Amino acid sequence: MALYKTRNPVPSPDMRDTFDNNQVLDEILNSKAKITETRTGEEVKTWTGVMNGFDEKINDIANAASTPTVASIAAGIALTNTTANKYFKVIPGGPDGLLNIILFENVSGTAVPRDTQANQNDIQRAVTAGHPWNWFDMPYSITDKNFIPIIGIKGSGLAHVVTDELPGVDLLHHLYRYGVFDPETGDLLHGYTWDGGAALGGSRILDADFRFVWTDESGNILMGIRWDGTLYPSMSAASDDVTLYARGKEGHRTIWAYLNGAPYQLTSSGDSWAPKLVGNIPWWLSAVNGGVLSEAGKLPAVASVATFANRILHLLSYGQSLSVGSLTTPANTAPHCANRLLTLQQGVMANSQATAITESSVTPLRPLASVWREAPLVAMSISLQDSNWLPVDVALLSSAHGQGGQTIAQLERGSIFYANILTAVTYSKPYVESLGLQYSIPFLDWIQGEADRNLPAGEYTAQLSALRSHLDADIRAITGSSSPFPMLLDQISNFTAYNMAWSNVPLEQLQIALDHPGLFYCAGPKYWLQTVSDGVHMTTESSQRLGCMHARAAASLLSGKPWLPTYCTGAVRKGKTVTLSFYTPVSPLVIDTTNVSNPGNYGLRWIDDTASASISSIAVHSNNTVTLTLNNEPTGNNPQIGIADYGVVSQPGGPFTGARSNLRDSAPDIDILGTPYYNWACHQRIAVITEA
Repeated sequence: MALYKTRNPVPSPDMRDTFDNNQVLDEILNSKAKITETRTGEEVKTWTGVMNGFDEKINDIANAASTPTVASIAAGIALTNTTANKYFKVIPGGPDGLLNIILFENVSGTAVPRDTQANQNDIQRAVTAGHPWNWFDMPYSITDKNFIPIIGIKGSGLAHVVTDELPGVDLLHHLYRYGVFDPETGDLLHGYTWDGGAALGGSRILDADFRFVWTDESGNILMGIRWDGTLYPSMSAASDDVTLYARGKEGHRTIWAYLNGAPYQLTSSGDSWAPKLVGNIPWWLSAVNGGVLSEAGKLPAVASVATFANRILHLLSYGQSLSVGSLTTPANTAPHCANRLLTLQQGVMANSQATAITESSVTPLRPLASVWREAPLVAMSISLQDSNWLPVDVALLSSAHGQGGQTIAQLERGSIFYANILTAVTYSKPYVESLGLQYSIPFLDWIQGEADRNLPAGEYTAQLSALRSHLDADIRAITGSSSPFPMLLDQISNFTAYNMAWSNVPLEQLQIALDHPGLFYCAGPKYWLQTVSDGVHMTTESSQRLGCMHARAAASLLSGKPWLPTYCTGAVRKGKTVTLSFYTPVSPLVIDTTNVSNPGNYGLRWIDDTASASISSIAVHSNNTVTLTLNNEPTGNNPQIGIADYGVVSQPGGPFTGARSNLRDSAPDIDILGTPYYNWACHQRIAVITEA
């Protein structure tokens, strides 16, 4: 299969380059050719080429070491044969009348000259005559003071020696003409004797175990061939310290490593399976272009960021008690993905959120896990990961900065909580960029409203808009971003626990998202979640499920798409019949009285100035419409339909007691606890249009 040859610089995160690298590696290990080409266009030797080169070199050394020096051609033919020992040298001045030492090859009993070794007289005559000697056919040589080679290696691989000028010949061993000695012990490692023999103890020149090795910069062996021909690393099973495994459904499986007591993600795209550890190198199979390819990676270092990540998104959570999981118990206390889900050095939140954080509180980053309480942000991050809702080149940095009981005014500029957000951004951005990664903030996750439940109509919208504008200006001043800074919020659903039948706040939390798309997004209501005994705060399980609801909306934003919850888009009355039209993220709209109990009329009510009518019956249709039949034709002004907008005073919030509706969509999603969860109809009041 041809290579992509993207020409991307080294190193490259491009999966096409990974494909090329693996194909080249397969050819290096298994091809019978001696040379192959890398993705960058360079020619490299294959294992076959390396082995052949090594064998050729050993043969050359052995042949050179065993080449006899004789007085005549006839003596050379008699001492050699036409296979292994086929070379011999004939000295000058003998019966053959030679003037130089000549290297012959025994070719079927005939002496064929292969090299003539010049002596000093040849060189002197050439120099005296001004002969333009060309020494460029010797890539390696030892020269005299005039740069005339005395001993050299020709491009053909043969040695060229001026024997009567070779320096130091009188200092050699009385038995060995050339030798390689151990510098510490003086032991001979490899030598050629004066009579043409050889001492081939050459394995001591190399490693005691390996003929060839590839090492890293520290000298650690990555791959090698032992003297017995076996490969390193061998195909042994993974050690107890590392366990490789695949996660996800077929078609979207990713490779993971459980290393040093934590899970690390090795791949984020495609479909990969059957991981296996070979030495310290993880290998796996991947579906590529309709076929299957074997791919390799690296085991991650502790406290590293996933190698597939090019950018880190900072998820900032802000608000009051529900945003930090007040009254919950930490559940996700172990890292879920140590190299992709990250948090601040202090953890996802501080024990005291009212304490100013510093640079040492922020960096270096650490794996995300729950501390002190179970903040929804942790489950939100896990859900984005496990549902494959993150872009494949993204890692997350998650930090929560809310504080219980705070109004918008108390979370504004000048508060320690607001300052801590800016501090987290100030030190996170350069740290992430120092890792060679891009840093950005996609939105602010906002869970708040109970402390402002009594605000008059329009006031919550005004204050929240001002806060978003201030955060937008201050954060963008730090990051240099040119994009608006939106808020992802939800609706309060526990106002009945505060002795209120209704509140403007949840209605405005939906309406601000409908009126200002791109700046505000509403994830949905919280009435489907169980509260603790105070009727206000979430159970540990509910806090995690709340995070999953936010993750689902966030996934849409991260993919570049808008998000809208389940809500009523229009109400039209004709006579006693009112038709409601709904938007649902996943059709169809259905009635569910199992997960949320029926508060009466499925949480719907007719509203006008004189309460002139009420609902007699309700029918839900597959086209996301609901038909209400009234008991009589209404006569009051300002007609509206209330949806989960009204509850029983002093009742706890939640799916069986608070203000609620039984209308939801048909989302197929499963939360991190393994439970289905849906998009429930928002708290809403919508004006009714009357048709004649």
